[in-house]
Amino acid sequence: MSSLRIGHGYDVHRFGPGSAVVLGGVSIAHTQGLVAHSDGDVLIHALCDALLGAIGAGDIGRHFPDSDPAFAAIDSRVLLRRVVEQVHSRGWQLANLDATLIAEAPRMAAHIGAMQSRLAEDLQVEVGQVNVKATTTEKLGFTGRGEGIAACGGALAGCCRRMMPELSRVGPVAQARALIRCNPEDFLVDEQLGFAPDGQGEHVFLHIEKRGLTTPDLVERVSSLAGIHPRDIGYSGLKDRHAVTRQWISVRMAGKAEPDWQRLQVPGEVVVLDCCRHSRKLKRGVHRGNAFTLQLRELQGDEAGLLNALERIRDRGVPNYFGEQRFGRGGATLLQARAWMQRGARKLSHSKRGLFLSALRSELFNRLLAERVQAGTWACLREGDVCLLQGSRSLFPCTELDDALQQRALDGDVHPGLPLWGSGASLQSPALVAVQKAVLSSEAAVCEFLERAGLTLSYRAARLLPDDFSWRFCDDESLILTFNLPPGSYATAVLAELLDYREGYREREGRSE
Repeated sequence: MSSLRIGHGYDVHRFGPGSAVVLGGVSIAHTQGLVAHSDGDVLIHALCDALLGAIGAGDIGRHFPDSDPAFAAIDSRVLLRRVVEQVHSRGWQLANLDATLIAEAPRMAAHIGAMQSRLAEDLQVEVGQVNVKATTTEKLGFTGRGEGIAACGGALAGCCRRMMPELSRVGPVAQARALIRCNPEDFLVDEQLGFAPDGQGEHVFLHIEKRGLTTPDLVERVSSLAGIHPRDIGYSGLKDRHAVTRQWISVRMAGKAEPDWQRLQVPGEVVVLDCCRHSRKLKRGVHRGNAFTLQLRELQGDEAGLLNALERIRDRGVPNYFGEQRFGRGGATLLQARAWMQRGARKLSHSKRGLFLSALRSELFNRLLAERVQAGTWACLREGDVCLLQGSRSLFPCTELDDALQQRALDGDVHPGLPLWGSGASLQSPALVAVQKAVLSSEAAVCEFLERAGLTLSYRAARLLPDDFSWRFCDDESLILTFNLPPGSYATAVLAELLDYREGYREREGRSE
């Protein structure tokens, strides 16, 4: 499938009562206004259609119908931002946009620059990627008669996946392929809390099984039912949408009557498995880990190579890369984060800011790890490394590398730790830090930005050892994998060392990139 897509949009609004028109997010004084359900921004409406067309998602009327009172008099820039979110969520990024306004009046020339600037902000691109023109019809047609304004536009979208750097693999990866997540039940994730709620306190702990929902989606539903702010809801880890996942969330109910939690249940989406009390809010990353059961379907390829890869993963583990989920589909979140940084890191919500910083930081880690994989040192120690203990958050500097310590690394008792970039004194040797800065020389601006953003330097293991790793071949040409991973690790990092996999739900949607 092509890595580029083109969309086209066209919209019209007639003149009516008013003293100004809104075009491209800019209010322009005029003798009339535009008649519309929203603010009548004909330019933005055409661009929304162009973007939706590029990703095969219908038109603006399907997503924001003029029969819905929720969109009455709405700022069209809000609609544009929502459309951009859809573009990014499907793994696409705007490459450039070209639009034309068609009207006899008002005069547009003085306002084009402001339009392009506001559109670029909402589109999360540089101003140079947005072009707006204005023309007349030489007094012909409805615009020539001064009855209204028309706009048309075209959008070129690029596949974000093509923009993500390729990661080095240990290999040899089996010459085999399969589909994952053909159904939500093919990707089972069971969060292992690692402690028992104490049965008292102001926080309600809910154990929930969900399908087709992200963790933020679940938080929103709980917030609405309980009548509390989302910040009073805690969870230990984000869980996939395209999966069956079981996780705990905490709900602060101090001085509030508990609702009927069974009202959260939606057949095929949400099941409340348990409910109890605890004295503390659930914080990110406090769970012991996650248990995975994955079914890979339509398995084809070299069975002997596949068995070798399975045994190697069981015995040696895999590089502990951050998975695609960290960066958004096709790297969309990462691209948004870079654009945000380049535009001066304007104020964002706490959650959005954290998401962008995590994406930038994680990409740097992946680049450093890729260098270790290429050098063959991802599973053994270098002089000056930081050592992380298996199954623990404990670490210590490798000030003196001897045979005994290297053997512990080979045995999987300790792992080399690579930096999650931030400010603070490094525990690694100056020589090793210099090597890492050289690897990230093209990302020096990102490194400096993360330090200024207030992130503290920390470390993540370069190697991931799946626990209780086992497999079973089935008669229906599928493979079932079961294993446990620590918090912050990705099942897709395991799969990437095994075979060539594709997302089954994307295949069904006809949007595989």
